[in-house]
Amino acid sequence: MREISVMKSLKGHPNVVSLLAHTILDMGRTKVAFLVMEFCEKSLVNVLERRGAGYFEEKQVLTISRDVCNAVFAMHCQSLPVAHRDLKAENLLLGADGSWKLCDFGSISIIISALNGLRKWALKKTTLESDGVGPIVVFSGLEVMENQLDRA
Repeated sequence: MREISVMKSLKGHPNVVSLLAHTILDMGRTKVAFLVMEFCEKSLVNVLERRGAGYFEEKQVLTISRDVCNAVFAMHCQSLPVAHRDLKAENLLLGADGSWKLCDFGSISIIISALNGLRKWALKKTTLESDGVGPIVVFSGLEVMENQLDRA
């Protein structure tokens, strides 16, 4: 259910897919969430597949990278900063206005501040020390997408 609260906190951001409605059903021992999100016709994967062997122009690569960075920056600027943890071409959608929008917040982590002022990344009981998740994940995700753009 953390996914819903993060999407609500990012409402209106031009590079985050909009959450239009949601409901949570209590099924006894489990809860099931249903989300209605903004319709985006294509993902970056669809665009890459349609291009075949053609290359993106430098301006297109910079636009995609800028839009992803804007979304990630907005997540990191929350009162409780958030890490997406699943940056990949499949999670980048092309909006009706031509902007790229980040989606799929199911793998997010909340970044908590430690008493010593250092930030640690937390998801349940995992920490930076135990799972190796840190700021490098953001750059690794961007690098994967940029490599996909270079190959297309």
